[in-house]
Amino acid sequence: MGVAAVARQGRVDLVLVALVLVVVAQVGRILFPVMFEIGEDWDFIAAGIVALAVFAAPIVALPFARFDRSVALIAGSTAAGTAFLVAQFLEPIPAAAAMALVAVALAGGALVIARLDGGPARGWFVFAVLLGLALDVAIRAISHTWDLAWQTGSLPRLAGVVLVVGMLAAAVVAGDERASRDGVLRPVALVVAGAIAAIELLFLANVGFVSSQADLSFAPASAVVLTGLLVAVLLLTVAPRPPWPGWLTATVAVAAIAVAWILPTVTGAVAALLVVALQVAVGVLFFVVVGQRSAATACPRRAIGGAAGGSVLFLMIVLLWQLHIDQPLPFPRQAVPALAVAVIALPALRSSISDTWHVDAELRAVVVSIAALVVAVPAWLWVTSVDPADHVVETPELRLVSYNVRGAVDIDGQLRPDRVIDEIRTSNPHVVVLQEVGRGWPIHGTIDLLVYLSHELDMEYLFAPAADGQFGNAILSSLPMDELASGRLPKDGAQERSYLMVELTTSTGPVTVVDTHLQTRSVVQVAALLDAVGGRTPVVVAGDMNIQPTDPEVALFTDVGLIDVVGATGDPCRTTSAEPTSSCNRPDWVFVSPDIALGTVRIGDTIASDHLAIHASLSPG
Repeated sequence: MGVAAVARQGRVDLVLVALVLVVVAQVGRILFPVMFEIGEDWDFIAAGIVALAVFAAPIVALPFARFDRSVALIAGSTAAGTAFLVAQFLEPIPAAAAMALVAVALAGGALVIARLDGGPARGWFVFAVLLGLALDVAIRAISHTWDLAWQTGSLPRLAGVVLVVGMLAAAVVAGDERASRDGVLRPVALVVAGAIAAIELLFLANVGFVSSQADLSFAPASAVVLTGLLVAVLLLTVAPRPPWPGWLTATVAVAAIAVAWILPTVTGAVAALLVVALQVAVGVLFFVVVGQRSAATACPRRAIGGAAGGSVLFLMIVLLWQLHIDQPLPFPRQAVPALAVAVIALPALRSSISDTWHVDAELRAVVVSIAALVVAVPAWLWVTSVDPADHVVETPELRLVSYNVRGAVDIDGQLRPDRVIDEIRTSNPHVVVLQEVGRGWPIHGTIDLLVYLSHELDMEYLFAPAADGQFGNAILSSLPMDELASGRLPKDGAQERSYLMVELTTSTGPVTVVDTHLQTRSVVQVAALLDAVGGRTPVVVAGDMNIQPTDPEVALFTDVGLIDVVGATGDPCRTTSAEPTSSCNRPDWVFVSPDIALGTVRIGDTIASDHLAIHASLSPG
C-alpha cells in the first residue's frame, strides 16, 4: 500500500478503535462493583482470581483470528456491542452475567485489534486510544460519571444503541478497505496498552480522582482530564517525523516514573498540572513503543496473546492499588502507579522508532474534529452549571439523613446511585450525612458519587477523605454551610478513617453537624472524635460508628451528654443493615445534644447499599 492508502486506512481504523475502546471500557467497569460484592461474600483473594480469569478472556478470540479481516472486524465489534446492549437492558445484572458480558466484550475487542492495519505507519493507533479515552470521559461527563451500561432510562439506552450502531458501521467500512498484512500491532505494544489502561482508569482519565485530589468541581476536573488527553494527541499530531534520540526517550521515561510516584501524594493545582504532564508523557512513550521497528512476521494470533497479556496486566495493577488500601503490602502505595508507568517506559528504551510518524492533513483534520467535539462537553457543563442555592430553614425543623452508601453498590453488586437518591428524597432533607463515598474508586465503578449526588439533589457538598483520598465522608446541604474542621482519625485498623465537622446556618441559629466512619469498636477513634467535637452545642454527631447498642463504647457518647435519637424514639435495636439478620445490627448512629428536640425518626427501606438510611426530624433549641 502507498502512503496515501495507509493514511486512509489509518483514519478508518482510528474511528473504529476509539469506539470499540469506549464500548469495552463501559462494559469492563461493570465487573468491579460485582466483584466487590463477591469479595465481601467470599474472599477478596478468591474474587481477584475470578476477575483475572475473566480478564484473560481475549484468549477466547484465538480461533477466530484467521477469519477474513472484514469478518473478524464485524464479528469482534458485534460481540462487544452485544455485550454492551445486554448490560444496558438487563436489570439487575447477575454476577455470572456480568462476568460473561465482560469476557465477551474483551474477546471481541481483542479480535478487532488483532486484525487492524498497521502498515508502515502505526502511529494512528496511539491517536485512536487517546481519543477513545477522551470520548469515554466525555460520555461519562454528561451523566456525571455514571456509566451508560448501568443506566436504565430510555435516553441512556438510546445513546447506547447509537454508540453501538456507529461502531458497527465503522467496522463495516474498515472491512471494505484494503489493508496490509505486515503491520499488525506488536504484542509488546498491546501489553503496554494494558498498563496504560490501568494508569488511565486509576488516575489520568479518572475525573473523580482529579476532582478530589485537586479540589476541583466537576466541570474543571473534567476539563483537566480531557486537556491532558487532547494535548497529548495534538502534540503528536502536529509533529510528524520527529527526531527521537535515545536520551530524549530516557528523559521522558524517568520524568514520567517520578511524576507517577508523587501524583497520589500531591493536592491542589500541582496535582492537576501533573495529571496533564503525565498524560502527555505516557502518550509519547506509547507512541515510541508502537512505532518501533520489528522484524517479526505479522500474526494476528500473537496480537491476541498480547491483548490478553495487557488485559491481565491491567487488572493486576488495579487490584494492587485497591488492595493496598486495606491490606498491608511490602511497598508504599505510590509504587503502584510508578510501576505501571515503568511498564510503559521500559520497552520504549529498547530502540528508536522507525521513520513512520506520518500524519497526513486528512488524519489531522479527523483528530482535531474529534478533539473539538470532545472538549465541548466540559465547556458546556461549565457554562450551564449553576451553584446550588442556599436558603435558611424558615421553621425550627431540621430534616437530616445519615447514610453509609457504600459507593452506591448494593448487596447484589449493582451500582445504583439513583436508588440512593430515591431514598434520600423520601424525607426531603436539609442536610445529608454520608459515609463510604467513592470518588473514582474502581470497586465503585469509578463513579464520582459525591459529584453525582450533589448534582441530582441540588446541594452543596464538603468532603473529608479517608483511605487513599478517593473515599471518605461527605456532607451535602441546602443550607448555608461552613467547614469547621476535618481530618484523619488515629489509625486503628487496616484502613484510615476520617471525620468532617461543619456549621449549618438555620433560622434558630448555627448548628454543628459532625460526620464520621469509625473502625469497629475503636475506643481510640471515639475518644479522638469527641475531643474534636469538644463542648459544641447544639451539635449532631452522625455516621457509621461500627458499634452496637449493647457495646460499652456507646457510653463514651452518652457520658458527654449526647442522646441516641434511634433509641430515644423507639427500639434501640432497629437494624440499619440491609443484610437479612435476626439479631440487633445497628452500626449506624445519630447522636444529638440535649438542646435539640426530637421529632420523627425512621429507618429507610431502600437497598442501595449494605446499610439502611436513618431519617431524623430535629428541632435545634
